[in-house]
Amino acid sequence: MKFRALLLLPVVLTGCLNRPASPQPHPQSSPQSSTPSGGTSMQPQTYRMPSEDALQRLLKATNAARAVARKCGNDVYAAAGPLMLNIRLIAAAQTHAEDMAEHDFFAHEGSDRSDVVVRALRFNYSYRMVGENIAAGYPDVQTTIDGWLTSPGHCRNLMNPDFREVGFGYAEKQDTEYGRYWVQVLGVQH
Repeated sequence: MKFRALLLLPVVLTGCLNRPASPQPHPQSSPQSSTPSGGTSMQPQTYRMPSEDALQRLLKATNAARAVARKCGNDVYAAAGPLMLNIRLIAAAQTHAEDMAEHDFFAHEGSDRSDVVVRALRFNYSYRMVGENIAAGYPDVQTTIDGWLTSPGHCRNLMNPDFREVGFGYAEKQDTEYGRYWVQVLGVQH
C-alpha cells in the first residue's frame, strides 16, 4: 500500500493582507501570511463526525508527541503544551478527509479549490493562525503521527507551541489510490 504525507505550514496573521492567501501544498514551502476575511461566513458542508474513540486516540497521540522535546529538521522544539479538540476544526478536517476519499485525490487544495483557511472559515473558526497536516495510506493513528514527526515541516506544525486547538479528520474508501486519508488541522483563535 502507498503512503504519503503533505503539510501546510502555518498561516500567520499579519496586517498586510485583507483576505486569506492560498497556502502552497509543498513540503518545502515557506509559511504563508493571512488575515481572516472581513467576517464573511460561508455555508458549511455536511460531514460525518469521526468517532469519539478515534478523536481521543488522535488527540492522545498528538499530545504525547508534543510532550517530548524534539528536532524538526534543523529546528529544535521544546516540549509543547497539550492541544484541545475544537469542533470547528474537526469539521474542517473531516470535510477535507471525506473530500479526498470521495474524489480520490491527495492534496491540500480541495475539489472545490478550498484551502485550510477557507475550510476553517466555513465552520466559523475565527483564527489568528491555522495549519494543516495531511497523510494518506497509513494504517493507524500512531503510524500517521510518526510519519508526520519524521517530516520536518509536519513536525514543525505539530510541535508549534502557538497552536492551542486541533481537529482531526479521517476517511476510508476502497478502490482509491491510498484507501485511508488523514487530516490534522491546528489552530489558535483571536
